[in-house]
Amino acid sequence: MVIRRVLEAATRTLPLMLILFIPILFGARHIYPWTDRGKFAGNAPMLDKIDHYLNLRFFILRAVIYFAIWLVLAYFLNKWSREQDSSGTRRSQRRCAS
Repeated sequence: MVIRRVLEAATRTLPLMLILFIPILFGARHIYPWTDRGKFAGNAPMLDKIDHYLNLRFFILRAVIYFAIWLVLAYFLNKWSREQDSSGTRRSQRRCAS
């Protein structure tokens, strides 16, 4: 309860972080060397073992899923906090206790 307001303010920056993540997606081939499979074809056998994890499509999919989860959680936690402030109920404490 002590740092709740600070954390709520931090969650409100998530839409901005999503917008700022878009250039990273478009420049991923320049930023992350593991996206260029041809460069490491025979030199890095470890990359062949984790190819399913380190590919650009799965990276984008993970990012979309993470941002969706974070945005949904931030929405509901901020909503419940506003409800608690307006009604004075302790729903968040009941959620934590159960």
